[in-house]
Amino acid sequence: MMAMQLSNMLLGLIIATWLVYGVSFYSSSIQWRLPCAFQCVFAIIVLCLIPFLPESPRYLAATGQSERASHVLAALRGHPEDHPEVMFELQEIRYAIAVESQEAGSWSDVFKDHGISGWQRVLISWTANFVQQMSGVNVMSSLGPYIFQNSVGLSSHNALLVSGGLQVFYFLSSLIPWYVVDRVGRRRLFLLGSMGMGTCMLLSAVFVGIGTKGLGYAAIVVLYLFQTFFTLGWQSNMWIYPSELLPLKLRLRGGALSVVSQWLFTFVVVEITPVMISNITYKSYIVFALFNFVTIPVVYFFFPETSQLQLEMVDLLFADRDGKRPSIFRVVRDSTNKEFIAEMEVTLAERTKAREENERILDEAKHAVEHLEKSV
Repeated sequence: MMAMQLSNMLLGLIIATWLVYGVSFYSSSIQWRLPCAFQCVFAIIVLCLIPFLPESPRYLAATGQSERASHVLAALRGHPEDHPEVMFELQEIRYAIAVESQEAGSWSDVFKDHGISGWQRVLISWTANFVQQMSGVNVMSSLGPYIFQNSVGLSSHNALLVSGGLQVFYFLSSLIPWYVVDRVGRRRLFLLGSMGMGTCMLLSAVFVGIGTKGLGYAAIVVLYLFQTFFTLGWQSNMWIYPSELLPLKLRLRGGALSVVSQWLFTFVVVEITPVMISNITYKSYIVFALFNFVTIPVVYFFFPETSQLQLEMVDLLFADRDGKRPSIFRVVRDSTNKEFIAEMEVTLAERTKAREENERILDEAKHAVEHLEKSV
């Protein structure tokens, strides 16, 4: 679903890019007025549709509106309200809300350990957002026409045309993660994406540095391929990773802090790239290539695998073992060890069974006390 949502976002980029191309044929201020004003169309559509959107069943359950929650959930699932699946899912939602109410953390908690390496996991999530932006993806997404005109040497018209084609290619590439994001694993996709993006940026530096017309076209090709490697390794894959890695207590605020990193360095990259292209020309691509190549050992040594792991399992990876905290290197190694994961699954199942048994005993004791009080 995350991969699909991001592909939908790229459709917006396609509309924006081709609209700018279309109005570029006019010499008046419509060149910038229409693209800016056209954004309001989508805001108006959202405003018109919001009254027809059902409220989240989770929100309704959290605010004590159980009947409405059941009604909305049944409508979303296409079942009657008394359907076993609807009743079971609503029960799971209530349980999750109860747990989260006990585990809700404060902003200061994102800098604490909590016995499960809390702040380290927030730092890894923050770093994932940081390296995604420093890969140079927004160089092409936000500054494509500028790059193709001032770095590759295309005319203004051709730069807009090639940039529009890039966005279409970007969208088509984004369809690949729909099928691989949960089959390959987070770490492998991160590593593959960074290696591919680094290679593409390095080749761009070589082609632009030499500066012939033919190699200028070759630079365009590898910059197109750069987008493919980004969507494969660092688009939807990166957005999924923090929610899988962060503990429940820190998921909301740790995830928010990670997104601060995302947009802070988006701003940095968009601001510095024109200056870099103007002053160090083709060497700008070398800078981004180095960032991508440095990312490879960072991911390999510090990013645990989280794909297909229960959230409780991730907590067990970071928890104390044999009376001491495991190093991040051991956590990463264990996260890719199938035998260790199998052992942890058994441990987790035993803990779950013990917790359910304790809850059953407590419920029986509670009912016994209530019965005794009534009889008295």
